Amino acid sequence: MASTASRRDWQEALALLDTALDLDPASHAGWLVSLAPDQARLSPLLAQLLQAHAAQSTGDFMQTPAISALAKEPRPPPPGNEGVVGPYRLLREIGQGGMATVWLAERADGL
Repeated sequence: MASTASRRDWQEALALLDTALDLDPASHAGWLVSLAPDQARLSPLLAQLLQAHAAQSTGDFMQTPAISALAKEPRPPPPGNEGVVGPYRLLREIGQGGMATVWLAERADGL
């Protein structure tokens, strides 16, 4: 249903999803069955969205402390200027993302 849903279907489904998420997860199946006849066509899409929300909410992505990223083998500062960027000296890389690299740094200008 997700790939064939129209823009209007998505708008209506997302409004209904807000209602569903206010309910106890155990009552989601009953809520889907009780949808008005004109909303019943959205039931498969809503079921998919609720399942995705439940998987995200119960996943273990928050179980690993962020500090564990520091336990990885540190990467040395990049060559050139002895790892100095502005008033900061780069000490070691502490993380990477889709658009950036994060470094542990210290002031190197005496301030």
